[in-house]
Amino acid sequence: MGYDTLFILFWLLFHLLLCPIKSRAMRSTVQFMLTCALMLLFSYAAVSKLSDISLFRAQLYLQPFPHGLADVLVPAIPAFEILTIGLLFLERTRRSGLWLSLALMTTFTAYIALMFLIQHDHLPCSCGGILNRMPWHVHLIFNFCFVVASFTAIWLDRRGRTQGGDRIT
Repeated sequence: MGYDTLFILFWLLFHLLLCPIKSRAMRSTVQFMLTCALMLLFSYAAVSKLSDISLFRAQLYLQPFPHGLADVLVPAIPAFEILTIGLLFLERTRRSGLWLSLALMTTFTAYIALMFLIQHDHLPCSCGGILNRMPWHVHLIFNFCFVVASFTAIWLDRRGRTQGGDRIT
């Protein structure tokens, strides 16, 4: 994913936050699209990790934290990603899924920012699949866009509840 694509994605998400969406149908459509994008991201990441769990474990062992923590994270990260997908999929748990998505993406983004700041460019990314091939700075922007996407979907959900009284589905 090039810088121009990431910039356009970031601009669109930022624009959604600044420009009021007056139509309930439009809010619903945008929230649905953001939720689907988050589900696709977490699905891809979980399947990539679980399809080659030994590679995922090896990549976590190369990270600058104890192997004991890596042993906990090997099953925990894909489990939380799958849990997030399930929560996002069901309407009655979607709000919890959006909050979990925001928490996961914020955590991943903060970790990448930390790795980028302390000059660990040589560390492998353990995200799985094509996400592994992104340089750290591109990955940071990519993740930040999904933090904004999670926040925007939560904001649209809250706005839909306060203006319409019922949940956007």
